Amino acid sequence: MATLSVFGANQEFDEFLYAPVVDEADKMPLSVLSALTRLNLDPWGEASALSRLPQDTAIQRLAGLIARLPAMSSGTIDSAAAAARLVALLPARTRSIKLPTKPGAKLHLPRLTSKTAVTLLAVLLLAATALLFAMSREQASQNGLHDAPHTRKL
Repeated sequence: MATLSVFGANQEFDEFLYAPVVDEADKMPLSVLSALTRLNLDPWGEASALSRLPQDTAIQRLAGLIARLPAMSSGTIDSAAAAARLVALLPARTRSIKLPTKPGAKLHLPRLTSKTAVTLLAVLLLAATALLFAMSREQASQNGLHDAPHTRKL
């Protein structure tokens, strides 16, 4: 199960977002999070989008974004190399599946693990229980039964 970071976003992208765009010992590091924010992009949305792209496409997209940064306009930074290093930090499990290009080639989809199946079943059971509870409360309120505390008159 994914955990939430301080701001409520999924932590699966933290390693990528908090990594320095450029490793320069004599300068204050610029994180991917700050860089994407400076470009008026949603860092978590961009990280999610990049993680779903094929690796080469993600590297090209991120290299283009890095090249747009004012701090990188001097041309001293190899944006493609920086992008390749950073894309490697993205969670690989969310990358898109490449479809076979040859006719008749088989598509290999990820298998459903027992842990995922159990989690899915637990979520469905919890949702069904919540729905039944809500329906019973609605039925009780329609029948004039209320959850107000009963008081005795003395």
